[in-house]
Amino acid sequence: MRQRLASTEAALANVEALTGSLETAELNASVIDALSAGNAELAALNALMPASAIAEILEEGSAQREATEAIAAELARGGDAADEEGVAEELAALEAAVAAAAETPAPEGGGGGGTAPAPPVGKAPAAATEVSVEVGGDAEDAEGATDDAAPEERERPADPMAA
Repeated sequence: MRQRLASTEAALANVEALTGSLETAELNASVIDALSAGNAELAALNALMPASAIAEILEEGSAQREATEAIAAELARGGDAADEEGVAEELAALEAAVAAAAETPAPEGGGGGGTAPAPPVGKAPAAATEVSVEVGGDAEDAEGATDDAAPEERERPADPMAA
């Protein structure tokens, strides 16, 4: 009877060992399935966002930051007399181009009926009738009104953010 009891206990231990092995195998199988699903998701995400595209986006962002910093530095520098003279010369040239375009007679016999002549090369188009230039904080429009003029005396573009 003791031998039978020992044999039964050995069989029971063997069954318990097999049950443990089966549980470990099932756990390993679920881990492998999870790893496989994770790898498939990572592959899909990497296909959507390849490393080369990410590097390109980061480079573009860096270039944009550098350009913004350069603009900010230039704005912080402020205008000087040479800048104001250059702007004044450019304004005079634009005003002359507008005046010349207004004085130019319409072409005859063209059959076009009212088309404006093309502005000279390198000159502003005739449609620019009012120019506003701001250097050093004071803006002066084509009629000579400055920022000191009353708001009703100046035309301002509509605020695009007000809509």
